[in-house]
Amino acid sequence: MTIVYRVKKRFTFSAAHRLPQVPKNHKCHYVHGHNYMVDVEIGTATLDDYNFVIDFIELDFFKEFLDKEFDHKLLVWEKDEDLVKVTFQNKDMFEAKVIPVPPTCEGLAELFALYIDSKLAKKLHGRDFKLIVTVWESSKSCGSFETEITWT
Repeated sequence: MTIVYRVKKRFTFSAAHRLPQVPKNHKCHYVHGHNYMVDVEIGTATLDDYNFVIDFIELDFFKEFLDKEFDHKLLVWEKDEDLVKVTFQNKDMFEAKVIPVPPTCEGLAELFALYIDSKLAKKLHGRDFKLIVTVWESSKSCGSFETEITWT
């Protein structure tokens, strides 16, 4: 598919995480937080009847999802057995969100892209799209995941 048109919408949330897979002398090994920005970019070859790639309102579900599931949470990779144990032994101290991917920018971008794909595939009105989700942990550092959404 040749992409001719693109739109992008930015979302934000704040959360803490750690990266247990990096060495202990790496600063990201320990729990720390970010004010994340998430860019959702959608591209397609044709516009809809309103001359939109997609109406931005159709992405409101993603803001609600981030606010409810990720904002001000401790993001815990399900394979981080130590942090899973600590958070569930101290539920009064942590509001944890256990996730199936490492809480890196790349992992979160993939998780978010697959969620968006599952919600948008039914609303595409006969068109295919390219979806790129970019997660920024700072103004200088980000990771992306790209997939195609096929109309179902």
